[in-house]
Amino acid sequence: MNTGAHDDARDWAQEIARIAARIEELKVWCDNECRLLQANVNTQIADLQAGARRLKADVAAAGPDAYALKIGAQIEELTLKGDTAYKWLHAYLVGNDAQNSEDS
Repeated sequence: MNTGAHDDARDWAQEIARIAARIEELKVWCDNECRLLQANVNTQIADLQAGARRLKADVAAAGPDAYALKIGAQIEELTLKGDTAYKWLHAYLVGNDAQNSEDS
């Protein structure tokens, strides 16, 4: 084996070792990230479950009729907001249409 081939083989072996070490570092990093993400997801799930339990308790404490009235009031409020937004948008579009007609 000549010196050049020997140097090439040694260089390749070093490069492969460097890449293998980097792969191991990335595996450790990925494992750590997965654990952090899993903990975050578990926390979010626990928060959602607690919220669902609170909601269930609120419904039970207020009674279904009181809860239905509360939801009805929220729907009415959202409907009014939607109607207001629709009227504003309609007025805006009609105003722009009239402006465009005048510009033509």
